[in-house]
Amino acid sequence: MFGLGVFSLIAGALQLVVPSYALRLVRRFGTRQVGWFIVTVFASLALLHLTGLMKNPGASPAPGARLDLVYLIGSVLLVIGMGHVETLFSERQQAQWNEESLRRTLQSRIQNETADLIAAKEELLQELARREEIAKALNQSKAHYRFLFEENPQPMLILDLRSCRFLAVNQAGLRLYGFAVKEFLALTGRDLVLPADAASFLQDAAKRCPGVESRGVWKHCTKNGTLIDVEITAVDFPHGDSSARLMLATDITRRRRREAQLQKAHKREVIGQIAGGVASHFNTLFTMIDAEADALMDRPQDLQSTEQLEHIHAAVTRAFSLTRQLLAAGGKQAMKPEPVDLNEVIRNMNQMLCRLLGDPIVLENIYGFHTPPILADRPLIERAIVQLVLNAREAMTGSGTLTLRTARVCVAEDEAAREPQARAGEFVRLDVRDTGCGMTPQVQENLFEPFFSTRDPGKGRGLGLASVYGIVSQHSGWIEFITEPGAGTEFRVFLPCAPASASLDDAKSRSTAPTIKGTILLVEAEDRVRALARFVLNHYGYRVIEADSSATALVLWAGQASMVDLLLTDLNLPGEVSGAQLADQLRQARPDLKVVYAADEQSSAESQDPAPSDGSKYIPKPYNPEDLLQTVQGLLSP
Repeated sequence: MFGLGVFSLIAGALQLVVPSYALRLVRRFGTRQVGWFIVTVFASLALLHLTGLMKNPGASPAPGARLDLVYLIGSVLLVIGMGHVETLFSERQQAQWNEESLRRTLQSRIQNETADLIAAKEELLQELARREEIAKALNQSKAHYRFLFEENPQPMLILDLRSCRFLAVNQAGLRLYGFAVKEFLALTGRDLVLPADAASFLQDAAKRCPGVESRGVWKHCTKNGTLIDVEITAVDFPHGDSSARLMLATDITRRRRREAQLQKAHKREVIGQIAGGVASHFNTLFTMIDAEADALMDRPQDLQSTEQLEHIHAAVTRAFSLTRQLLAAGGKQAMKPEPVDLNEVIRNMNQMLCRLLGDPIVLENIYGFHTPPILADRPLIERAIVQLVLNAREAMTGSGTLTLRTARVCVAEDEAAREPQARAGEFVRLDVRDTGCGMTPQVQENLFEPFFSTRDPGKGRGLGLASVYGIVSQHSGWIEFITEPGAGTEFRVFLPCAPASASLDDAKSRSTAPTIKGTILLVEAEDRVRALARFVLNHYGYRVIEADSSATALVLWAGQASMVDLLLTDLNLPGEVSGAQLADQLRQARPDLKVVYAADEQSSAESQDPAPSDGSKYIPKPYNPEDLLQTVQGLLSP
């Protein structure tokens, strides 16, 4: 009985534990998770109790003991089941907590990594933007430097030092050399230099050029064959597996030409100053010598002394002519500038210039319209024109054409850079163009220098063009020329216009009508020489009767003997009657007739009596206008 009581007690206790345990599970896990299990437990307890109530009260105690055992076992099973449920749900809850913790950790990690990714994305975007900016800047820089290379006004060439071929050239280089891009890139460096400089070019290309440095001045050939002086500045740089050289080509042709022109102008100026100074001093000495000779001639002298004095006087006269030409070459002559119409000057000289040139040479005059007057000394301008015409005549053997053209021109600043004496402004230009032999480069270099002549020694003094240069320079002008061997020469004389305040009418009103100062019988066989003498004498107021031989002179003398004041004759006239014999015949009728003999200097040296001791004078040929005028004035002046 005791054993049955213990089983009943234990079973009852377990049944009491089951509800409290169930409540604990509900509190811990919630009805949503363990409610179904609690319901099952209580339903099981209820079923056990219902089974106990259905037993027979009068039955034996053995079935009751079995029921308590069932209660005990059922309660133990419920408690064990609830323990398992608690364990299961605890593990599940722990797993959920762990899962939640992992989820939170993962979420936090994901958030952190997402933030890192976003930051990395931002950095990547910034880096991409920065790289895009860099790429854009590089492209702009590349385009900028490409533009600087292509459009740089400095000619630039890139040379491959291995093959000596050109890799690139800019537009300025193409303009300088005249090639197209494909044509230039097909060239080598040797193609630009002269054949004689090819070896020197290869040696220079072999020398390294790590820094920017000058590589000297070279003669380069353009596409049309023109030679230019080019100063090369170069620097080497890597190009693939070899080296290339950037070359800056500076065209200094114009600068060198300008320097050469300045040197020549300075040389001419120095020579002119020296010539002018020497002429001034010599002029004083010759004046003293001539005065002393005249003083001695006034005293009684024997025939030999008189002849010697005449020779001295003739030599001094020639010396005066030379000094005047030197003064003209040096631009030291006295001037009386006034407004002068250049067209009118040429018109007045036209007939004389035609005779001076002779029949085989045709003279053409082209006068500019509305040509303003120039401020000039008219006699000096006429002398310059005569010298230019004489120079053209010497250049044309046989027939030819000489063209005189006047024009009003405006010289711009860039055009004024051609000549050292040139300047911008308004000028009257005189062009003297011939169809002669032209001039060689050697002649061009020394053209305006005093005493330079292309004629044989003793045939010319070389002061003609030098005096023209001096006269033009003295008038604040300048002279240019264009020539080519075999194609003629054109001189261009630029003379400044007279100021607006200077009136041409006033200058004409100041010049009085020329009066006849005397009548001269001119006997000269050569038409050009005779025409020059006639022009000079007519211009200064003398009436001239011309004859080309002694026979013609005698015929003219027969009708106008009373009018002739002076005989100007060549000593060596063709025919039976020489100049001296003609003078003797005329003096038989007119003992007071003044006589001037003329002859080439070589002929006068061979002549036994170039200047007779009868008061006659002698002048050399070709005539110098000042010498001729001074001699005639000296004999005819009262």
